[in-house]
Amino acid sequence: GTASLATGRFQVLVFGDDKPPDILIYVREPQYSHEAFHGHVFEIIHKILFMFRMFYMHAAAIEWNGRVSAFIGDRGSGKSTVCLRLAKAGAAIISDDHIVFKKNRGRFLVSGCEEIGRVTRKTEDAIFGKRLNTKAGRYGGVTKKEILLADYFECAHFKDFSINDMFFTHIGDNFGIVPVSKSEAVLRLIENTRPFF
Repeated sequence: GTASLATGRFQVLVFGDDKPPDILIYVREPQYSHEAFHGHVFEIIHKILFMFRMFYMHAAAIEWNGRVSAFIGDRGSGKSTVCLRLAKAGAAIISDDHIVFKKNRGRFLVSGCEEIGRVTRKTEDAIFGKRLNTKAGRYGGVTKKEILLADYFECAHFKDFSINDMFFTHIGDNFGIVPVSKSEAVLRLIENTRPFF
């Protein structure tokens, strides 16, 4: 019931017999910088999730009329904006930025893993039609305001849902939905998850 894994800086013990499991993380050497420490923690958390048949994605997801849709794409590709627009129209936000996929009995479930959202001034104007009374900060090199999503929209964070649809977002000149084959979808999913493994 015990598993062990390591990175260059961490030793991890996972005691899997307990529900929830106990996880001990030992820092084996001092870090060179805050960024190095963050990078190693990020790596080890992804490895732990993978041990439990889960993986994290920088993506958004909503539930609407019994269907769950995920929006996957690069930073700035419109995931949060689409998610917030759909929520404004009546969808429940699972997450507008980070989701966890979990394999369970041959199917994949998705859940949101945070309650906050971050909006740019452009999204703030388009979705809310006014300036939000929140201080802006720099996130990933972009100026955004951080909000508690449940203050503005119906939300369904930290719950597991069967996923129905995946959309790979990108910015272009025309709005449209273009179906892709299952093999193309798998390749796009691999490409978008690659930075996390």
